[in-house]
Amino acid sequence: MQILCLSAPNLQQLIIQGVLNGRGGSAEIAPSDYSEHITAACPAGALIGGAGLDSGYPNVYEVVTEPQSTTTWEEEAYNAGSANAIAQVDVTCLTLG
Repeated sequence: MQILCLSAPNLQQLIIQGVLNGRGGSAEIAPSDYSEHITAACPAGALIGGAGLDSGYPNVYEVVTEPQSTTTWEEEAYNAGSANAIAQVDVTCLTLG
């Protein structure tokens, strides 16, 4: 693992959260099923600093987690558990100013 720390005068961050719904728009991801694909976008003037899955369920895993551009992030999760689960993607957007 490599960790990169950024520092700049007036560097600001904003966390954008995107809910990973179950297939068909359900609010929960069913057992042994995938979430819908979502794309979370930073506001105008902000760039992606990083992102990741946020879930309190131990059996929810990232299947797709990647930047689509300098301002958007794509995420999909899989619920390997035996009960419904809830998850979201947290995207860190960075701006100078």
